[in-house]
Amino acid sequence: MAVHIHPVDLPPGYYKPIGQIAAGSNLTEVLIASIIWHFHNITDPNIGRLFTYHTNFDGKLRIFKETAERRVSDSKIQDKLITLHHEANALRIERNTFVHGLWGHMPEEPET
Repeated sequence: MAVHIHPVDLPPGYYKPIGQIAAGSNLTEVLIASIIWHFHNITDPNIGRLFTYHTNFDGKLRIFKETAERRVSDSKIQDKLITLHHEANALRIERNTFVHGLWGHMPEEPET
C-alpha cells in the first residue's frame, strides 16, 4: 500500500497539466491496443477488448512485447516494435511520475 501523502488542496494550476498528460498517455494506450489487435488479426472490438479492455498500461505493454516477439516474423519490423515498446514504457514511467507522484510526498519529506 502506498504511503505517499497527496494534498487535497492541490493548486488549481496543476489540474490541467496533469490531465493533459493523463489524456495523452491514454491515447498511447489505445494505439498500443490497436497494434496488438492488428497483429492478432482482430477486427471485432468485442474480441479485442478481451485482450486489452481491463488491462492497465503496463499490461498492454507486456502483451504488445509478447505479440511482437511471437507474431512478427520480419526482424526489421520486430526490432521497430520492440523499440516502440521501450519508448512507450519510458513514457509510462514518466507519466506515472507526473500523474501520480510528482505532486505528492513521502511522510518524512518536505511538502514542496
